[in-house]
Amino acid sequence: MQKSVTGACICSLKCLRSSIPLITMLLTLLLNPFYPILQLLSYTNSKTQYYCNTIWYSCVLLKAVSLLKRNRVKGLPYPSNSLPFFGHALLFTKETPWNLMSHWHTLHGPTYSFTLLSRPCISTSSPPLLHQILHKSHSKFDKDIHFTYFPFLTILGSGIVTSSSTRWRKKRLTYSKIMRITILPTIPSTTLSSYSHFTRFETDTIDFNVIYRNMTLSIISSILLSLEPIECIDNFGRLYLPVMEECNRRVWDPTRRFIVNGSWWKFYREGKELNRYVTDLVKRRVEEREKGGYVDADILDYMLTGGGVEVGVQDVVDEVKTFVLAGHETTASMLAWCTAEVGRDERVREKLREEAEKVWNQEEKDFTKLNYAEMCLRETLRLHSVVPTVTRSVEEDFEFEGIMYERGTTVMVGIQAAHMDERNWKDPKTFKPERFSNFDDVKPYTFLPFIDGPRNCLGQYIAMLEAKIIISKIFWEYDLEVVEGGKEKDGFMVPVVPKDGVKCKWKRRN
Repeated sequence: MQKSVTGACICSLKCLRSSIPLITMLLTLLLNPFYPILQLLSYTNSKTQYYCNTIWYSCVLLKAVSLLKRNRVKGLPYPSNSLPFFGHALLFTKETPWNLMSHWHTLHGPTYSFTLLSRPCISTSSPPLLHQILHKSHSKFDKDIHFTYFPFLTILGSGIVTSSSTRWRKKRLTYSKIMRITILPTIPSTTLSSYSHFTRFETDTIDFNVIYRNMTLSIISSILLSLEPIECIDNFGRLYLPVMEECNRRVWDPTRRFIVNGSWWKFYREGKELNRYVTDLVKRRVEEREKGGYVDADILDYMLTGGGVEVGVQDVVDEVKTFVLAGHETTASMLAWCTAEVGRDERVREKLREEAEKVWNQEEKDFTKLNYAEMCLRETLRLHSVVPTVTRSVEEDFEFEGIMYERGTTVMVGIQAAHMDERNWKDPKTFKPERFSNFDDVKPYTFLPFIDGPRNCLGQYIAMLEAKIIISKIFWEYDLEVVEGGKEKDGFMVPVVPKDGVKCKWKRRN
């Protein structure tokens, strides 16, 4: 027994010793991201090396002082097992981050403080505080671009998601009118066209996670760029989807950004190719408009008019990629989870079909009557928070209920925590669409799939309309039996998708 313990200790020490270089590298990059550049410069001559080392040690000292000075919010609960410099970061590698944060909410209440790589953070699901952050005092909280969105900047660029201040307001006003007034009426026909294309497969079993991803990508590409489904999947999807997947990997493995290897160069080439493809699309459209006679037909046309904002080709390219990212990933995930839940619940399935019969058997389809389908989707978004949290950065010191939130603090809006809080929802782990039979009865800031306030989701009405058309029609036309997947979440993907897909046996109903 003693030998076993001794052997285990020696093995642990060897593992720790072998990990020291990696830990040192991570600390080095944390304390001074310019370290690799300084090292390259230092090889030129001894004098340059002296200056580089002076700069390096000065940066380390200043950074260390700033990190040690403040790394938690006073007055808030603080989870245990925090390490110097790393804070709670290593705990996020041991289990699903969203579940860990929800667990901390269970232990510490609606608002608590924690530390990520010495960065002070809070997570909150408190409706009064969320009202301040998202609405009443929203000007004091900006999107945390350099921390949370950094891995996705290859796609987002300087689009509306990463814009701020006056430029964002003008963009928001312009795109809001486009989405709700101009584009929304075209969604049913575009959705049905894409639905017909992707449900023509003659197979016994199908993964709806894959089908919905392609279907929603086709829909957003059509209303955004007027692309046909084949062009969308064979070209745009082929370029876009691998870039998106690598962006997700870089969220949880930041070293992928710095280690120049085969996957790094692959991502670099794919990002350039995607950018070149979208740039060519935009330039061709500009040329067509300059020749005259071109009628506004999609979102790209309205982007090119500017809406009072001076735009260049790269601005439009960034907006196109942003709209694709925001316009299909979350909708596809919502549909996949909803299919899994409805497919396993006969009572809900029959109610959904009863409603569908009344709508789809009419010559003039009134999709506003798909109320139960919408209830199923809202309950899906509550039970399976496809975006479990969004972040804000405190831009100026803010005090609320005696707690001071200092400038630079990262605020995480605990969407999943709010959706699973027993104080907000009875039996929160049960799929029950009837919770949303009267949406006005839902307490403010307890249901946040699209975020509330001025920065809420621009495309929420489009997403809900296309999703309820698809989910209603799929269960009206087919008998589905979920045979695999649709239960366990992929905790390291955003939006959160079923880890093993949603594989179903399906056959057309009479």
